[in-house]
Amino acid sequence: MVLSYITDDKWRKVFCKGRDRICVFWWKKHCFGVFWVVSARRFFGFLYNDVEEIRLKARAKINLTLDVTGKRDNGYHELQMIMQTVGLYDEIVLRKIPENEIRLKSNVSWLPADNRNLAWRAAELMRSTYDIKEGVLIQIDKRIPVAAGLAGGSADCAAVLVGMNKLFSLKLPAKKLEELALTM
Repeated sequence: MVLSYITDDKWRKVFCKGRDRICVFWWKKHCFGVFWVVSARRFFGFLYNDVEEIRLKARAKINLTLDVTGKRDNGYHELQMIMQTVGLYDEIVLRKIPENEIRLKSNVSWLPADNRNLAWRAAELMRSTYDIKEGVLIQIDKRIPVAAGLAGGSADCAAVLVGMNKLFSLKLPAKKLEELALTM
């Protein structure tokens, strides 16, 4: 389908839209021609909200120092720590699904796939807080050992908060994501 045809005395341009491509032809009299093909969704990405999948690395960390400074109302402790990320990570894939639900899959069968999982709870928090009607599939490729003090569950939770922000174009600042994480 031709979107537009522009002409003047020197140049002629034709903009054609194909399935997922935009072709731009322009020429000058009999001697010059150029053909340009670019992904329409990549070039005009700001017009589309069609991100369907996000891949993130949820990095493990080690504590260099750790001080317990108090207890929160939810039973968790307030901590002050100096930590360092390490090369070990879980890979998190978030994908939109048409069903209005959260699905969690993992490469380890014993990982909870319901509200006992922090990543699942993070997705539920984002969906309920920002009235997200679409569902999300969370796939966790677990590489960080569980209960090893490397923050695998917390890292997965943080990755889901960041990923949901991008996947659903919420455009929340990092400070807001930190505030949401503290409610977990």
